Amino acid sequence: MELLVNNTFFTADTHFEHARILEHCNRPYDTVTEMNEDLVKRWNAIVKPNDIVYHLGDFAWRDHYKWINQLNGKVILITGNHDKMNVVAKEKFFEIHTFLERKINGQEITLCHYPLSTFNKIWHGAWHLYGHVHGVRKERDDFPACDVGVDVWDFQPVHFDVIQDKMKDIKEFEKTFDWKLQMDINRAELFGINQYYLEKFKK
Repeated sequence: MELLVNNTFFTADTHFEHARILEHCNRPYDTVTEMNEDLVKRWNAIVKPNDIVYHLGDFAWRDHYKWINQLNGKVILITGNHDKMNVVAKEKFFEIHTFLERKINGQEITLCHYPLSTFNKIWHGAWHLYGHVHGVRKERDDFPACDVGVDVWDFQPVHFDVIQDKMKDIKEFEKTFDWKLQMDINRAELFGINQYYLEKFKK
C-alpha cells in the first residue's frame, strides 16, 4: 500500500497519563498533568486535522480514548507494550497495527515500536522508524533507522521531510559501505551461532 500525502508525521512514546515516565526519562515537567497538556499543545501546533500521524507505540498509560480525542490528524497507531485499550478507544484511531511496512511518498518504510537489527529492503533504500528506547540507543551513521520518539524530537511529532533530510547523510555513506563484506560477517556470525547449538545438542 502506498500513501501520497502532503503532510505526514511520525512520533512515539508520548506516554499520556504515565507519571513515572517523568522520572524514567528525565522529562522537563513537574507533573504528569503539565506533560499531558504540553504534549497536546505541541502536537496540535504543527499537525492539522487532515494530516497523517504514525504513532509508533506507547501512546498512553491509560485513557487512550481521552487523549486521542484531543489530537489533530488521522492517527495510525503501531502498538507498543503499553497500548492496552478497549474497543471503543481503538475505534478512535485511523488504523492500528502491531507492525507495518508501507510506502509513503515513494519511500519504503518499516514501522515498529521496537528497534530492529535488520528489516525488509534494508539494502535497497528502505528506512526503519521506531520508538521504545527514548533516545538512549546510539544511532549508527551507516544504518537507515531513526528513533521518532518525543524524547528525541522536542516532545512533538516529526515531519516526513525532516526524516528524509536525516536519511540523506546515511544514503551518501551507503555508496562507500562494503555491503558484501558486511553480509559475509553476518553469515559468519550466524554460522557460529548455529555451530554452537549443533555441538551442544550432540553432547
